[in-house]
Amino acid sequence: MFNDIRKVNQRLKDIIEDAGIIEETHFVKLNGGYHFFSYPAKEYQKQWYFLLNKKIKRYVPPECMNVLFDISFRYVGPKSKQEAFDEGKYLDVDAGAHVIEIGAFIGLQAIRMSEKVGEKGRVVAVEAVKENFELMKKNIEYNGISNIDFYNVAIWKEKGTLDFYFDDAQKNSADASVVKHKRVEVVPCDTIDNIIQISSLRKVDFVRIQVNGVEKEAIEGMPMTIKNRPKILVAVPYKNRLKIKGKLEENSYKVMESKHSLLAEV
Repeated sequence: MFNDIRKVNQRLKDIIEDAGIIEETHFVKLNGGYHFFSYPAKEYQKQWYFLLNKKIKRYVPPECMNVLFDISFRYVGPKSKQEAFDEGKYLDVDAGAHVIEIGAFIGLQAIRMSEKVGEKGRVVAVEAVKENFELMKKNIEYNGISNIDFYNVAIWKEKGTLDFYFDDAQKNSADASVVKHKRVEVVPCDTIDNIIQISSLRKVDFVRIQVNGVEKEAIEGMPMTIKNRPKILVAVPYKNRLKIKGKLEENSYKVMESKHSLLAEV
């Protein structure tokens, strides 16, 4: 937590304009820019409030600390390519590119990608968890972002429905083995190939996958996409790391590894 606070102070101390609650949702507003919405702070987060930079505390109440962490990690993020790769992010996206964000959570990484691809590019953001999806939708629509399409569906190796497991730590997954405090719901699922077809994208340049344990199944559902050779970032593969790497290498990708991520390029 101390390291997270340090990053918040470094990254956000000079760019915050306001914070509070709008339409019953906690937010932080950046200088002259976006309102970002997220979940309220947990009690353990509030206990670290005293370590926030005084410039930040001028605008941000303890209840909005979780929004700060999300902005710091998911939107502002690291400056260097290597640090981004280590954190499961990717910065080398060109203007006009088409990007697929699988496991988009509340959309802040997708919004960052939308800025990089610009008006001529597109981002497709997919999130399985309904509550996360609604926050993502709010972040996109409230800020008037027009180059992101978003879908509330779980990604899998085939279209249908599947059991999806939830806990309070946001380690939600279609794989029960990675979720500790389980509640289960049946959710619709689809493949990356189908999502791209629904989105009517003519090409895909970059795919980022963060699906909490079912990365292998997600890749099995994108054979047509792989044929077009997009760059693929598998962020924080929970299991089957060697099998995921092998699957990508079988498709003529060169795979670079960091502590948490795999990056496949032709």
